[in-house]
Amino acid sequence: VSTQSTGGHLGSRDTSHLPAIGEIVAVPYYHDNGTDQARVEWRRARVVGTDNEGVVRVFHVDHGTFGTVKEGKLRLMEPKFLEALPFLAQEMLLADVLPVPGDADSSGKEFFVELVADRWLVAKVIDRTPDGIMLVHLWDCEADPVSVNRRLVLNNFAVERHELPADLNTDCSVFPARTTSVVS
Repeated sequence: VSTQSTGGHLGSRDTSHLPAIGEIVAVPYYHDNGTDQARVEWRRARVVGTDNEGVVRVFHVDHGTFGTVKEGKLRLMEPKFLEALPFLAQEMLLADVLPVPGDADSSGKEFFVELVADRWLVAKVIDRTPDGIMLVHLWDCEADPVSVNRRLVLNNFAVERHELPADLNTDCSVFPARTTSVVS
């Protein structure tokens, strides 16, 4: 659900309203199209944090990305844009593991991206946080039957928050193999 900069947007601005964490709002997203004018798209987003400087951190619920926006740019979400279409992205955290403390060079993040970028993944939901974020174990059934969570621990990019179950696996055979179709 997005509206380009043709004057329409997903909501209205109530300047007396301060966003609450967890609230769904409309936020502008700017595309640099290589010209002097950026294209503006309005996106549905969940407020995930605020600071004392008027900057709000949001999760784009249809794109799966995070961003920041000035509080004055937020719009209250009109109900019709919440009811018309379910959110297309879900925020998730890896279950039972935490980043290695002091990973200042972010090599763990780079390793994780190598494991998951442009891959078909299977996620097994283990639990949810109190605010509804899914805790998952991930598998790349094309590459390795070992979960992504365990691979991060085995390669010293994560530590076990809770002991990873010895029988932590998924039956990748129930998922169809990824194929590439050529249309002629």
